[in-house]
Parts: sequence; C-alpha cells; structure tokens
Amino acid sequence: MSTIFYLQLLVVVSPNWNSPQGSLYLFERDSEQLEWQLARDPIPVALGKNGMAWGKGLHPLPQGLKTLKREGDGKTPAGFYSIGPAFGDKEHELHAKKIPYVLITEDLECVDDPHSRYYNQFVHAGSIIGPDWKSSEKMAEIGPLYALGFVIEHNYDPIVPGDGSAIFFHIWRTPEQGSAGCTTMAEIDLKQVVEWLDSNSLPRVVQLPLAEYEQRIKEWGLPNLKAGLID
Repeated sequence: MSTIFYLQLLVVVSPNWNSPQGSLYLFERDSEQLEWQLARDPIPVALGKNGMAWGKGLHPLPQGLKTLKREGDGKTPAGFYSIGPAFGDKEHELHAKKIPYVLITEDLECVDDPHSRYYNQFVHAGSIIGPDWKSSEKMAEIGPLYALGFVIEHNYDPIVPGDGSAIFFHIWRTPEQGSAGCTTMAEIDLKQVVEWLDSNSLPRVVQLPLAEYEQRIKEWGLPNLKAGLID
C-alpha cells in the first residue's frame, strides 16, 4: 500500500468481474479534513469487453489468484494505481490545467509487444534507432478515441513483459461497447475529469467490482459509496 498522502481518488466500480460497464466516482479531501468528499455526480463508464482482472499496482495482489491481467485479454486491470500524464491532441490540451500533457504526434506510439525493451512505454518512433517492436498502439491513427485521455500506471514498477500495457482512461466509442482493457467515458465527462485532476494532489485510481471494493474499504482507506448509486 502507498503511504503517500493523496488528495484525489477516482473510484471505478462494476457490478461483477465480467461486466463491461461501471461507474466512476471522483473524491477529494484536504490536508486538514481527512474525510473524503464526493466531487460530482457519478459518471457512467465502459470497461474492458471481458470485464476486470487483477492487475499490478500499488497494493500487493491477493493470495491465490487465478485471474490476472494479461496482454490482449480484453480486461480492465483491477487494483489501486497512480495516475500518469494526460494525453491527446492540440485542441484538448487546454483541459489539462494541473496535470502534465503528452501531445500526440504522428510518430507517438505505446509499445504493446512484450518482447520489446520499450514494452508499456510511450516512444517517438522516429527517434528510435533500430526499433525492436512488432506491434504498438499508434496514437494518432486511433483518432477521436484518443483525442483526450490519461495514463493509469498499471504494470509500471517493474514493467513485466506480458502483464498488460497501454492502460488508459479515454473517450468511448459507445456506452455499450467495452474496450481492449481501458476505462472509457463520454468526451464531455472526460474533459471535466481531466480539468479536475491535479498532479500536486497525487491522484490515485481504484478499480474493482463492487463486492471486492466493499471488502477493502477499511484496509485501503477507501470512501464508502452510498447505497443505490450503482445498479
């Protein structure tokens, strides 16, 4: 568990492990009042098309797990994570008011080839001599879905080949359509989330099925969710 005092928390909960839909809650607190406060109404989100699987974040994985996040499994990583930079096109850069922003250029890629030394990293392909990857997410080619997003630091420290890459929050295609493993939402909602994020508040994100979340409220110091806010 991270011992750093963080002031912003994004909570993503789903009805069960297999659901491709869920809800996002934004919580905040200050250095004097440690009670979490809901920053706005819950936001509908779409998850991985195959639901969730435990991923590698800031908390140790539960013992005896059989379902772990793997490259290409279509699952959103469950767990507790730091948030990396926002990213997107020039038009959406203005929404990253208090968080670093990676501008998508024609050669920006996120490598998803587990055999590459650049696995799960952003690279400017044009500046790499002898690229060693056979597959990557070419960010500019993905277009409107990546016009705005931000990084979830899953499988970052250390990066383990094959344990999942390119995990983001980004714009959804439709509310019903699950992703390859990212958490997605309407553009209007994502703009507000990115505007709210403040790197000085050390934002964190927790993603879990609701029953798993409720089991970890005390252990992980999580806010209670009001009954009835998730279907």
